[in-house]
Amino acid sequence: MFLKKTPSKSGRINLAIVDGYYDKATKKQNIKLIYHELELDKFLNNRQRHSKGSYAANTIMKMLVYSRILASASKKSSFDHREMFFEKTNYSLDDVYRCL
Repeated sequence: MFLKKTPSKSGRINLAIVDGYYDKATKKQNIKLIYHELELDKFLNNRQRHSKGSYAANTIMKMLVYSRILASASKKSSFDHREMFFEKTNYSLDDVYRCL
């Protein structure tokens, strides 16, 4: 557990208590583990098979979920900072809105 300091654009520093967790057996961090235990990936992949959308719904939803948990941002802000989640980002902001 540690104290995370995040500077904002206004010059203020936001403080958050962060508890990191890494499961050596599954080699996953707890945020990803929760996402997969809830089987959101299976649901979205099955839903994607029956939709006409050309976007990857599972990838978009993971980006939105992780960004809300880690940084609590809007959909647009999450899209703007999507590179920090190490996933393929070949989707547009319109795809994010269509996915929802």
